[in-house]
Amino acid sequence: MNYYWNLFRNHKFGIFVFLIILLAFILRFYNYENRWGLAYDQARDVLVAREALMSFKLPLVGPFASAGQFVYGPQWFWILIGMVSVYPYSVITPWVIQTLLYVAAVGLMMIIGKDLQSKRFGLILGVLTAISTAQLAQSTNLTSPSMVGLFSFVSLYFFVRYIKTGSRKNAFWLSFMVATSVNIHFQAIGLFTLIPISIIFDKSRSFKKLLCLIIGAIIPFIPLIFFDITNNFFESKNWIEYIIHGQYAIYVPNRWLTYAGVYWPNSWAKVIGGETIIGYIVPASLVVFAVFLFFHRNHYPLIMDISLYYYIILL
Repeated sequence: MNYYWNLFRNHKFGIFVFLIILLAFILRFYNYENRWGLAYDQARDVLVAREALMSFKLPLVGPFASAGQFVYGPQWFWILIGMVSVYPYSVITPWVIQTLLYVAAVGLMMIIGKDLQSKRFGLILGVLTAISTAQLAQSTNLTSPSMVGLFSFVSLYFFVRYIKTGSRKNAFWLSFMVATSVNIHFQAIGLFTLIPISIIFDKSRSFKKLLCLIIGAIIPFIPLIFFDITNNFFESKNWIEYIIHGQYAIYVPNRWLTYAGVYWPNSWAKVIGGETIIGYIVPASLVVFAVFLFFHRNHYPLIMDISLYYYIILL
């Protein structure tokens, strides 16, 4: 008995990591045959990927955006091509691969938590990510917004690594992953805020690091820029049209009180799988935990860990 207890004590972090990943795997693949779906967007995108494989051609652009007459970058199709090519004889292949990536994302979040604070914080992040209802739903939903979720994890990882190490390599990969996320789906545009934040917190700023950030952000946009230049500036013209006129064609309530008091609490409730009231409690508790974190950092380690978790998922 002492042997097993000592074994557990010496390897308890690795054991907990394994159990959390196992939990994530079970939750994401449970009743899988009734959870993955072949809807319109999924069918279209997989057919494009299969045709690209058959014709040995890479798409230059991605699908049309629902907001206006402009297209995304081709990265989503490229990723699908890679997924389908793993085992093209089964329709369900890309769905399974994406779900496996969402299992791996739990492990990545534990690494992020460990780098940010401690092993315990990494385990907290891992558990909450493993049981998140939003993560479970997106893991079987083969759409570009779901892939943005995965690239958001990777972007956050390189953001943390760049802040901790200040290396040019991490600076490049941070901006590259953020720009790739935006090309996959424009809803990821908020991730661009990570780049100036990283510059602010980098204590050893240099021109070379700034150049790495710029180059990393430009490379993923090259296919879209080439498409725009060779197609009578289709993308840029329609972007301008959308910004000036298109976004006002349909009335959308933009009252900030509704946004802060209704949209965000309801979104929080959906993410954590609770009642709407929980969506109000979580942001309020963020303020409380932040105050404790500021004044009692050494006396409230658990509160500090939870506060950091809230900051991460708010990003």
